[in-house]
Amino acid sequence: MTDFSFLTVEELGTLLRKRQTTAVDLTTFFLERLERLGARFNAVVTVLRPSALDEAAERDRELAGGTDRGPLHGIPYGVKDLLAAEGAPTTWGAEPYRHQMLQGDATVVTRLRAAGAVLCAKLGMVELAGVDSERAEGCALLCVARPRGDLVVEADVDVEDGVDVHPVRDHCGVVDSVVDIARDVRRVTIDLDTPLRFNPGQYVMLSVPGVQQRPYSIASTPSQANRIELHIKRSAGGPATDGWIFKSMTAGDPVTLSGPYGRFSLRPAREEPILLLGSGTGLAPLKSMATQLAEIGSGRSVTLYHGVATKDDLYEHDWLEAFTAEHEWFSYRPALSRDSWNGRTGRVPELLAQDYPRAAGHVAYVCGSPAMVTDSVKALMKARLFPRDIYREDFFDSADRAAGITLVRGPLIRR
Repeated sequence: MTDFSFLTVEELGTLLRKRQTTAVDLTTFFLERLERLGARFNAVVTVLRPSALDEAAERDRELAGGTDRGPLHGIPYGVKDLLAAEGAPTTWGAEPYRHQMLQGDATVVTRLRAAGAVLCAKLGMVELAGVDSERAEGCALLCVARPRGDLVVEADVDVEDGVDVHPVRDHCGVVDSVVDIARDVRRVTIDLDTPLRFNPGQYVMLSVPGVQQRPYSIASTPSQANRIELHIKRSAGGPATDGWIFKSMTAGDPVTLSGPYGRFSLRPAREEPILLLGSGTGLAPLKSMATQLAEIGSGRSVTLYHGVATKDDLYEHDWLEAFTAEHEWFSYRPALSRDSWNGRTGRVPELLAQDYPRAAGHVAYVCGSPAMVTDSVKALMKARLFPRDIYREDFFDSADRAAGITLVRGPLIRR
């Protein structure tokens, strides 16, 4: 049998999709490895061989039938025995709970199952996830605690100066408008029942009927807390776009969403000139940032690049030109990569390199396809902009997910 021990999730997914292995083969390999090494390292509590092989066989049937749940489809995994999994004991690493059977799955297990991953084992952990000295100090395991009344939870949160932290909340709303603004791009505005507090650049998770949630960046500003604007690109065959947004969504439809999410957001305390680099609907969070800067009267120099393939893909062009005419500190530089017109041609990273052989002293925000973001970051760093001055957000569509594309990011580049 092939040794899959040290292959990445992406590499295993590629083997599955190229039919060079099966989910059953992967699961069998890792089950045998868990059974062989688990006791030796005191790392495994319960091996779930029968249920794991059943799940793996189902994942293979789905792939054969054309159903691909995404990058984790058919990938074996284990969870700490802190987490409930239907049909398996949850011991919390403590002898008194050796035979404890909890009903249902923990949320993370539910989501991993929905993503197509195959649960193989419950893994070892410290007894009750803590030690006696910690309990003596009044520490508790909050993930299995139940409050007996109202309480306030305090936590150490990594916060940058000038960046507000907004809790994620669920929201209900009604679609206000659905407008075609470019080829395969729609502007969707949603009126919310409660204000959504967010930082420019963040995104929401929109609930798609019959499908999981999908992430979309917010193009409006926090001053419009009861109405958000989303720019949504059609993904061929995508259940969210072809199955709903570009098929039947209309004004008056009820929607649910949650947010805000993401650490990619405007840093208002930074005073350097700003570079906004976007491709496709990566323009959405950058529009939010630029509009916010105008609303607060920043006056900092801002240069926005927006790259698309053809003239039919260019959107918000007239609005951005009017915005440029109104604000002398703002510069708008659109570009087409596969079409000719009276403006600039080429990809954003190439034009950036032409305009900024030295970008030191700026702060950059980059948003778009993974390839565009990666190449733009390379161009910025070549122009002597340090990683601490680069913030990025990568957009993935259904085709990316189906291909198992994932992102490996250097630890110094901020999100």
